[in-house]
Amino acid sequence: MTKRILIALLCVLLLLTGLAGCKKTPDDDADTTTSGFSDDFEALMDGALELDDLSDAQKRKLAEEGAERGFVVTFDNGLTVLDDNGRVILRRTEDGAVYDEYGNLIVAGSDWPDNEFTRQVPNPMIETSSTTFNAQGFTSMLDEMDKAAAEAYAKKLREAGFTIDIPVDFSYSKGVEVNAKNAAGYIVEFFWANGGADLKASK
Repeated sequence: MTKRILIALLCVLLLLTGLAGCKKTPDDDADTTTSGFSDDFEALMDGALELDDLSDAQKRKLAEEGAERGFVVTFDNGLTVLDDNGRVILRRTEDGAVYDEYGNLIVAGSDWPDNEFTRQVPNPMIETSSTTFNAQGFTSMLDEMDKAAAEAYAKKLREAGFTIDIPVDFSYSKGVEVNAKNAAGYIVEFFWANGGADLKASK
């Protein structure tokens, strides 16, 4: 269980560290980060390292580094990372799309895909975010959002039609939150506190 939690936290951390949009050049003498992984391995996992830029030798080195941590890293038709039980924990397709262990699409930054849920909810346009999409909706972690921005976004949700409030068991008086649905039955859950927010949409 501890390893699965570590893997999940690492994936989220690595997605958020590469949000500036810059692509990294592979470096055979990459430094080691505070997480214990090399810069190139982190860049590989968060999508900041182009697969086409990797030589066979660099791929072997990255695969060896993964193996030392109990991961199986392969580069057939993109990138696949397995844990020591053979479960997929991360997959990147050749076109750059990233999927988690459950097959959910992960999007870093504000460039959301177009689907029925994103068309209902205003895009908060937060670059330092990580959003997981599936057929039931999406969950987005929004970093570096101050209270004024949170209040403005809550107002946008109301203006977008999320006006039918849903009772909640707990409310944080110093936070900003919207738990509501619209006339079409879509549900939004938005909660901000201490500089970060969670946003969920479902039906």
